[in-house]
Amino acid sequence: MKLLNIFFISALFLLAQDLKGQDFSLANVSKTKAEIEKLQNNAFDLTTLLPKGYVVNGTVDYTDIIQKGLNKYKSVKMPNFPVLINFKGLTINSNSDVFFQKQSSLIMLPNDRSTYAILDIQRKENVKIYNANLIGDRFQHKGKIGEWGMGIRIVESRNVVFYNPNVRNTWGDGIYLGDDNVNSVHNENIFILNCSIISSRRNGISIISGENVFIQDGKISKSDGTMPKAGLDIEPNNGSDVINNIFVNNLETSNEGAGVMILLNKLVGRAGKVNISLNGHSDNGGSMGLYISNLETSARRLVGTISIKNSNYINNKTNGIFIENYASINTPKLTISDSKIKNSNSSNNKSPRWGAGISFGRDSRKAIFNKMGNVQIKNIAIVDNRQYPLMRAGLSFDDDNGSNFENVNVEGIEVQGIKTSDQFYLKAGVNLKR
Repeated sequence: MKLLNIFFISALFLLAQDLKGQDFSLANVSKTKAEIEKLQNNAFDLTTLLPKGYVVNGTVDYTDIIQKGLNKYKSVKMPNFPVLINFKGLTINSNSDVFFQKQSSLIMLPNDRSTYAILDIQRKENVKIYNANLIGDRFQHKGKIGEWGMGIRIVESRNVVFYNPNVRNTWGDGIYLGDDNVNSVHNENIFILNCSIISSRRNGISIISGENVFIQDGKISKSDGTMPKAGLDIEPNNGSDVINNIFVNNLETSNEGAGVMILLNKLVGRAGKVNISLNGHSDNGGSMGLYISNLETSARRLVGTISIKNSNYINNKTNGIFIENYASINTPKLTISDSKIKNSNSSNNKSPRWGAGISFGRDSRKAIFNKMGNVQIKNIAIVDNRQYPLMRAGLSFDDDNGSNFENVNVEGIEVQGIKTSDQFYLKAGVNLKR
């Protein structure tokens, strides 16, 4: 069976219209298990480079030997046993295919560094990594400073595909997509297919800068340790970063922080497109299922859309969905639709703002020059079926500064298990159609 469903193939087709003429073939992104095995059979086996009497239990550092093989051969397969890697990690070069066999894994040697990665892809292109199995040093890490010990680090690269990556126990993020804030170059055409990410100390996946990024069929759990502890965090660092054409489809999360965070506050000083699609996201037990924030400033104008569809948020500690500081102008159109929120506020907050299924509010410490809005919410089921319901409201839209909302449309909201008087806390400027 192909890894990509109809949604993803359609997105690839649309993207292909902009990528015609490039060497990277989108038709080859989808691979069957048999196709991967056939390619792997023709790859150079890095085991042949190891010294006589090599160990197979991951207790001897073979970083330099494996790196020499990666530098020499374009298509390689990792030894079919655990291999210890030091803080230098492994640099993946352009035009490389790297295969992990059934028993292959890379284990990070415990270190005291604040910044490192097991697999490092910086300013490279045309890379495919198959079945990566990476184990970080989170629980044996020797230092206390930093949060940037990544499983996979992708910086200013293009045409990169990860098939079935399995990443766990990292000191920082499981997978990190960023830039160096110097060259104004961003990641482009990044595909993360069928990922499993467990026990990251910071985030499962962080997207700092990227265009045409596809995350398909992922599971991210147990992100905890240092903020923000999210499953997926889409959060640019500054105005030179790019967040455009981010497609996330069928993602399951269960972490200490939010399932998915979209924070555009630092895209200051630039005008540009922001397009994000989150389809089929489910979260169980996170602080929030979804957290979105975007400060409007006079220094930039963002256009585009953020579409949240077919989400399922269960047992969140506070809100199922929290929208904060989302200004009504100079922001992408935000649409949330066809989703379900069940048994939020498991931590029993007394305030409707933190105990509602969906909350839209302002941080009074942040400067917003205009009203909040540019949001459409439709066809949402909000349910509390616990013996003693804990949700304080279905919807809570409140502005601490009293400037209220504009261009906010809410329709097709079904609320169950919350007494009628508490179902809707709405301020002026919200157009509610029951």
